[in-house]
Amino acid sequence: PPAADIDESVLTQCLLAAFPDRVARRRSSDSNAARERKYRMVGGRGIELDRSVKMRDSDFILCLDVNDGGIDAKVRAALAIEPEWLEPSLIRSVEEVSYDPSLESVVARKREYFQDVVLREVPIPCKPNPQVAERLAIAARPELNRLLSERSESAKRFLARVAFLGKWLQEFRADKLDDQAIDSILTSLCETRTSLSQLRNASWLDYFKSVFEYSEQQQIEQFAPERLKVPSGNAIQIEYEKDKPPAMHVRLQELFGWTETPRIAGGRVPIQLHLLGPNRRPQQITDDLNSFWINTYPVVRKELRRRYPKHDWPEDPLTARATPNGLKHVLRDNAQHFKGRGE
Repeated sequence: PPAADIDESVLTQCLLAAFPDRVARRRSSDSNAARERKYRMVGGRGIELDRSVKMRDSDFILCLDVNDGGIDAKVRAALAIEPEWLEPSLIRSVEEVSYDPSLESVVARKREYFQDVVLREVPIPCKPNPQVAERLAIAARPELNRLLSERSESAKRFLARVAFLGKWLQEFRADKLDDQAIDSILTSLCETRTSLSQLRNASWLDYFKSVFEYSEQQQIEQFAPERLKVPSGNAIQIEYEKDKPPAMHVRLQELFGWTETPRIAGGRVPIQLHLLGPNRRPQQITDDLNSFWINTYPVVRKELRRRYPKHDWPEDPLTARATPNGLKHVLRDNAQHFKGRGE
């Protein structure tokens, strides 16, 4: 029949059957005119319609005349096509997973491809499986320190305590919880999870402790304790940081009666004491408590007792009674008395 009598759609479908590798899909549905002319062709090549191309608007086109120059190849002749015209044998449906940074989670989608061009996709429930675990682990590794800081501070401190003990106690096997072991724990946790939120809530401390035998856990508690009881009766947290001495931030009135700096790691390492005033600011940082009482405390006492008269500033801190809140005992005892009477 004469060319004028041939339906345009039939001709387009014939060309499509002959050149299936020339199919392209619009890269964005943005209303911006420049973006509406950008497509991605089978094989991944980026293309842009030349402004001379006149055809009905479509998300799918068949590229007839392609100029390879520039970042995006220029298309000077193209035809709009319908997805229904595509060869069924070249279409495949797959379920794929990827990590979504905005959701901090692995997400799953069912995608339909024509060769390597996505035709359509729909979200589906994401369930733990080896592929999901791999994607989650890759995303979580650089975020591990943040994850532990947000929800598992005790686990993070445990790592620091183990590292400290590995440095000062030669017989202790700190390498049982090295980077490789931690990564193995992370990989294991990812096998039953799909998001960073779920990892945050994992029992990291229990997993870290399980690496060590019971006798080794006892060594950690004995030689690198998490807290230390001071004369006031309070148990003060010890801070362990890499390349820094172990430290405690404590009100100086809580240490009345202590003559020497406490030591850990079997007496090998003195604790650096950050002695706090009533304003919770360090008045002195020392690892020689006896020297502080003799040389520095009189100066600190003279200055601070004028500013904080309700707090205890005895002349002899070595024989004075420690107080957990820094207040004079008479004030504290009276407060407890009235509280007990309900007044």
